[in-house]
Amino acid sequence: MNYYSDNQRSKKQRRKQRTGLKVLIGILSAVLLILVLVLLFGEKKISLHPELMMEAGGAFPAPESFLAEKTDKQIAYGNTSAVKPNVPGVYDVMLTCDGQEYAAKIRVVDTVAPMATLQDINALGNIPEAEDFVVSVSDATEVTASYLTEPDKNKDGDQTVTIVLTDAAGNTTQLQAKLTLVIDREAPVIAGVADKTVYLGESVSYLSGVTVTDDMDPEPALDVDRSAVDLTKVGEYTVTYTATDASGNTAVVSCTLKVLEKKDYYVPYETIYQEVDAILADIIRDDMSLQNKVWAVYVWIRTNCTYVNHSDKEDWMQAAHVMMTEGKGDCFNYYALCKLMLDRLGIQNMDVRKVKNYEGDSDHYWSLVSLDGGNTWYHVDTTPRTNPASFCLVTDQFMDEYSAANGNCFNRDKSLYPATPEDEL
Repeated sequence: MNYYSDNQRSKKQRRKQRTGLKVLIGILSAVLLILVLVLLFGEKKISLHPELMMEAGGAFPAPESFLAEKTDKQIAYGNTSAVKPNVPGVYDVMLTCDGQEYAAKIRVVDTVAPMATLQDINALGNIPEAEDFVVSVSDATEVTASYLTEPDKNKDGDQTVTIVLTDAAGNTTQLQAKLTLVIDREAPVIAGVADKTVYLGESVSYLSGVTVTDDMDPEPALDVDRSAVDLTKVGEYTVTYTATDASGNTAVVSCTLKVLEKKDYYVPYETIYQEVDAILADIIRDDMSLQNKVWAVYVWIRTNCTYVNHSDKEDWMQAAHVMMTEGKGDCFNYYALCKLMLDRLGIQNMDVRKVKNYEGDSDHYWSLVSLDGGNTWYHVDTTPRTNPASFCLVTDQFMDEYSAANGNCFNRDKSLYPATPEDEL
C-alpha cells in the first residue's frame, strides 16, 4: 500500500515537471519569436558619419553623404542657417529620417589660396597701401594684402614689390608688381599773402588773393593761423599761412593784420563799391575778354588820375576811394584803385610790394593778374612812368629789364610770387 502510493506520487510529480517545462519552452519560444519579429519588422535607426568636410564657398555635402551604410530611407537636412559656408569652422547640423532627428557636424575648411590681378602704380612721394595694387581678387573667404618687404620710400624711380595675399584660413599667394616712386622734396609756393587792414568790428577775408601751388601736388593744403588776431582791439597782429603738400613738404608765410579805428574821412565800403561799379559800367562791356577788361581798367586809371608823392597807406580801400574821387595819389593809390576795379570785375589778382634797395628808398606797389584762374600771371602797374611803355599784363623779363635800367625800381622777393610766362600776351 505504501509502495503504490509513493509510486503514484512520483509519477504525478514527473508529469507536473514535464508540463512546466513545456510551458517554459512555449514562453521562451514566444519571446524569441517576438524578438525575431521586432528585428525583422520593427523600427531601426540609421548609422551616420558624425562629421563631414566641405570646402569654403563650395556646395553643402548631400545629406546622403552622412550615411555610414546603405539604406533605402530618405534623409534630409533640418535647419542649416547656422552654417557659414565662407567661414572656416565646425558647425552643428540636424538631419531627419523617418521622423527621427540625428545630430552631425559640418567642418568648413579653406585649402585654396587666393587668386588676384595686380596693377603697377605711379606714386607721388608717399608709399601706397598694399591693397592699392590689387585690381581684383578671388577667394571664398576674406583676403588681406600686405607687403612681403616694405618698399624703399627714399628710392626715386622703379622698384619691384611683392604683395602677399592672405585669406581667412591662412592660405597665401605672392604676386609682384612695379612701383614707380616720385619723391617730392619741393615745398609748395604761397602767393598773394599781403599785409591787411581792417576796422574795429569788421570781418576779414584771409584767403582773398592768396594762392598755393606745388610742382607735384595739384591741391596742397593751406592752413591759416589767425589765433592771435583780436578784431575788437586796435593793434597789429601776425597771421601765418602754412601750406603742406601730399608729401609733407611745408611752406610758411606771414603777414601783418592792422586793426584800425575808423577816422573822420572813412567811407563805408558799400559806398565805395557803388561808386566804382558806376565807373566800370561805363568802360566795361559784357562781351569783352578778360584781357580787354584789364586793359580798359589800366587805360581809365592812367587817363583820369594824377601822381602826387604821398598817401595814407593804412587802408587800401580808402586809398582807392581817394584816387577814384579826387583823381590823385601816389603808387599806393594807383595800385589800390586797380586792385579794387579788378576785384569788382572778378579778375584774380595779388599784391606785389617792392623790396627797398637801401635805407630810405621809396616803397612801390603793383599787382599780378591772372586771366585763367590762377594758372598764369602777369604784372600790371598803373603808376605813370616817364618811359611811355605799357605796364599792363607784362612778364617778369619785361619788369626785370626795365627795373635794371631804372634804379632797380621793381626789386621784389620773387619767392613770394608765381613766375610769369616767358612770352608776352
